[in-house]
Amino acid sequence: PGACPSMGMTNNEIDANMASQDVNLYKTEDCKAQNPGGRCLYSAYPTGAADCTYTVEDAGEVLIDEMVGIANYHVFWNTSYTTCMDHVSQGLEEGPCIQNREYDPLTDAGIGISFWDGRLDVDKGKERMERLRALFATKYP
Repeated sequence: PGACPSMGMTNNEIDANMASQDVNLYKTEDCKAQNPGGRCLYSAYPTGAADCTYTVEDAGEVLIDEMVGIANYHVFWNTSYTTCMDHVSQGLEEGPCIQNREYDPLTDAGIGISFWDGRLDVDKGKERMERLRALFATKYP
């Protein structure tokens, strides 16, 4: 099957928290030469060659806080609870005060936001995708 049918990183070597990982670390030079990767560096369009099966262009960005409805993450996560506690102690608000969370796996819902509610629900996933597309279209018409 070629120079590197089963070379690369094993599951134990994969660290999802690393910003980048060297997937070629365990491949031989032959393997790397025969399978250089598919991003086209010298062509605007994919040619189908082993080193040119896809292209990338910057199309803009959408911040996840913007998409989920968090205007200020510091307030959402750090100060909303303590502000609520202060208001309760001053009689300005009734408790209970609950710490905001983007998502709680025990309840399959967020606390303070509802964007991730039903995380594995297909229809809700489609709604989240549509929200992303709509926000992107608004920012980059």
